Amino acid sequence: MKNKKSIVIIFIMFIAFNIISSVCAENLIQYNNIEIEEDVINELENSTWVKVMVEIKSRDYTNSVLFSLNNSDFALQEKLVEGNAFSGNITKEGLKKLLDNPNVKTIYLSRTSHILLQEKDINKNGSDFKLGNYLSVKVLLFLIFLFIVIFLITKRNFKKNPG
Repeated sequence: MKNKKSIVIIFIMFIAFNIISSVCAENLIQYNNIEIEEDVINELENSTWVKVMVEIKSRDYTNSVLFSLNNSDFALQEKLVEGNAFSGNITKEGLKKLLDNPNVKTIYLSRTSHILLQEKDINKNGSDFKLGNYLSVKVLLFLIFLFIVIFLITKRNFKKNPG
């Protein structure tokens, strides 16, 4: 009976983990065969500049995409070593140029995720903190799930063999 109870608990936790993971997923929309995170558009409604990460279809096109933007549209912050992505601050006009460029693959809101935050970091740059790194959330949830499963298994084995 106890074994069935543990299996039911593990099954329920697995279902809950998948539901939470799907809720945390980024909302991507398609435009001109380019995936863009909906939050980029939402943030540009409230702000002149938004920090984004841009992925290019091939590293051969990175420089041509960057040259299509001027300083009033985009401020480059970092170019990845692989050369197929870069990050920086963009305006609505810069976003329109990227969305019309056939060499752009994806555009994401560039976020920094922290598990532990100090209160002063919560309202950085005038916008509320958002836990945006989906992978970090999923890994954290998986580790919590794994810890609970190990705890339940250890507890069950300890009851069978107390000495």
